[in-house]
Amino acid sequence: MNNLRQLALSVEKGVLGGVTRPYLSRVSSQCSIISHKKLSQMSCSKCLTLENMNPAIKVMEYAVRGPLVIRAAEIEKELKESVLKLLISQTDGKKAGVMVPIPQYPLYSATISEFDMHLIGYYLDEASNWSLSLAELERALSAAKEHCEPRAIVVINPGNPTGQVLTRKNIEEIIKFAHKEKLFILADEVYQHNVYDPNSKFFSFKKVLTELGPPYCEMELASFMSCSKGFMGECGLRGGYSEVINLDPDVQAMFTKSISAMLCPNTIGQATLDCVVTPLKESDPSYELFEREKSNVLNSLKERAKMVEEAFNACEGMSCNIVQGAMYAFPQIKIPPKAVEKAKALNQCPSVLYCFELLEQTGVCVVPGAGFGQVEGTYHFR
Repeated sequence: MNNLRQLALSVEKGVLGGVTRPYLSRVSSQCSIISHKKLSQMSCSKCLTLENMNPAIKVMEYAVRGPLVIRAAEIEKELKESVLKLLISQTDGKKAGVMVPIPQYPLYSATISEFDMHLIGYYLDEASNWSLSLAELERALSAAKEHCEPRAIVVINPGNPTGQVLTRKNIEEIIKFAHKEKLFILADEVYQHNVYDPNSKFFSFKKVLTELGPPYCEMELASFMSCSKGFMGECGLRGGYSEVINLDPDVQAMFTKSISAMLCPNTIGQATLDCVVTPLKESDPSYELFEREKSNVLNSLKERAKMVEEAFNACEGMSCNIVQGAMYAFPQIKIPPKAVEKAKALNQCPSVLYCFELLEQTGVCVVPGAGFGQVEGTYHFR
C-alpha cells in the first residue's frame, strides 16, 4: 500500500479507490505526484468530495518526525490489511464500479478485485482497429448499474495491449460521456510518445478537456505518465507520476496530506522523472544527441510494429490490426474446434493452451489473450 493507493481508496460511494495505474501503485516510493488547479469555486459538480471520500484518509495525521510518522506507517499497513472495512460505504448495498476497456492492462482488473470493486468491462471494436464506440460505453454502463454504482472510467491511450490510438473525436465523446454519468476519468497515457501510424496523433485528455471549455474543463481527471514505459523503457527504475486536476479543494488537502506521509522517495527515480518532465532545449549541448537517439529508438519501434503486423497477417489462421502506437500487437488466432475442446477438457482458455503449446514446441513465449480480456469465442495473444 502506498501513496497512490491512499490517494484514492474509494470509488465506493463516490470515493475514488484504486484509481491509479496499478503498477504505479506498487512503486509510489519512486513516483513523483503532481496535483494542481485548486479551485475555490467550480460550477462542475464533483464526483469526489470531503463528505464521501475515504474516512481513513481524513483521520490520518502527519508530522515530520516522531510518533505521528510511525503511526502513519502503521496506517499504511492497516489500509493494506483491512481493505472489504475501508470500502464498506456502498450505495444501496452496491459495490463501486470502474469502467475498464477490454482488452485491458491486467493489473487494472487485479486492483479492482483487490479492493472489492466491480469491473465494468467495455469492449473495444476489433473489426475497426480496436476503436472505442460511444454506444458500447452506454451499453456497458447500463448493464452494470444493476450490479454496482459506477464511479470512474479508465482509458488506455495509446492502447495496451491493442496498440490503437484514440482519435480526438473519441476522446471528446468519452469526456462528455463521463460528465453526463458523473465519472472520474483515469487516463493511462504512458505510451504517448509511441505513435507510429502517420494517420494517427496522440491527444492528451487534459488538453482536450481544457479546450472543450465549461463545464468539461472543470471535470476531475487523473492522468498517468512513466519513464518505465514508452520509448524510454527504463523498466528497472519504475518511475512515474500522476497528474490530478480539478479535485474538490477539501479532497485536495486530504490528498496532499496522504502523499506527504512518505518521506523518502527513491532519488534515482526522481532524477529520471525530472528528465522526463523537463526535456532538453535546443540550446542545450546534448539536445541534438538526445533527439537523434530518441528518433532512432522510435523509428526502430515503428519498423518493428509494421513488420509484426505484416508477418501475422501473412500467417494462416492469424490476423492483426494496424499497430498505431504503444509497444504491443494483439493478433487474433483461429483455433481448431478439437483444440478448443481439448482446452475446455483441461479447464483452460484455448488461448492459454495455445500459448503453452507454442512455448513447448518453439520456445517462443507470448502472453495469452485471456489475461487481457477478449470477446467470447475469439482468441488472441500479446
